[in-house]
Amino acid sequence: MSDERIYRRCNVLWRRTHDSVLLLVPACGEFITLQASGCDLWAVLEVPGTLSALAERLAHAYDTPVERIAADITPILEELDRRGAIGVLAHSGDDGRQADRELDLG
Repeated sequence: MSDERIYRRCNVLWRRTHDSVLLLVPACGEFITLQASGCDLWAVLEVPGTLSALAERLAHAYDTPVERIAADITPILEELDRRGAIGVLAHSGDDGRQADRELDLG
């Protein structure tokens, strides 16, 4: 996942509440709740990026080394990918939205 471009799937419905982000993944009808730093991770995913780019964005906010942030967010990203909330592209020439159009997630 380190060199791949990670993005929010455009068909995921989500809402920010006072202390969490609630996601609905239409492909499986599953709800996912992100809390604490998970909310910040979802926010930085607004702009697709590599694992290191996402970790760098969060490292500034948390004043924590990029390597530590990358290690902490990797399992979360893997789970979000497994559950269909995010996508991963092998190349960086796309912003992620094209991949959603090409994949039939319905």
